[in-house]
Amino acid sequence: RGFSQTFWERGHWIKAVECRWSNRAHEFRIALSSNPEPDRIQWYYRIDQTEAEFAESIGRLENDGYTLAQSHAYERPDGSRRYQAVWLKDVTVATLPNTPDEFGSFVDTKPGFR
Repeated sequence: RGFSQTFWERGHWIKAVECRWSNRAHEFRIALSSNPEPDRIQWYYRIDQTEAEFAESIGRLENDGYTLAQSHAYERPDGSRRYQAVWLKDVTVATLPNTPDEFGSFVDTKPGFR
């Protein structure tokens, strides 16, 4: 209330997620934090994925430049495992060209150099 941006647009993110099966239901625990650099770091999360869904997410997100930052698995009563995870991506690394600008200097695309 009273904000023009959503909770996520104001720089918050999910940094970890866990789940367990208890009392015939899912129980999730999610750690929230302020994103230290919201213009530089994108994040993505998934909960309660099957092994096949989790494997697909890992492959797709790694191809998109994300790195697995945190993951967790739990076992359901039927013996199947379910997975939760958070991925991060530094969007400044690949967005700047490493070519001369109009003044003849180069733009360094390595993280930490600004």
